[in-house]
Amino acid sequence: ANTLLGDTIARVGGDPVRKLARSDRLVGAALFCLENGVNPNILIKTIPLGFTFRPEGDPSAKDIQSFMAEHTLAEALEKFCSLSQEEPLYSLILKEIHG
Repeated sequence: ANTLLGDTIARVGGDPVRKLARSDRLVGAALFCLENGVNPNILIKTIPLGFTFRPEGDPSAKDIQSFMAEHTLAEALEKFCSLSQEEPLYSLILKEIHG
């Protein structure tokens, strides 16, 4: 967030369902990197954090938190990011979290 621009963390991280979607800025960018031989290390570290972001009054974040209360990160990657277990990005994200 850039405070000089009035950019808040809530705005930057808001609507995590959209921002974690396969074609949007986090997963989409990571997939693009992998397709072009670029290491998406920072994105691999950032994507799981999107599932923990809880800005007040964000219904999208509440949807994720409700899902995460009963499901694993692996299931969330499938549901919200449309990643399959066969994809390298799926494995890279889980490896980042679980070692």
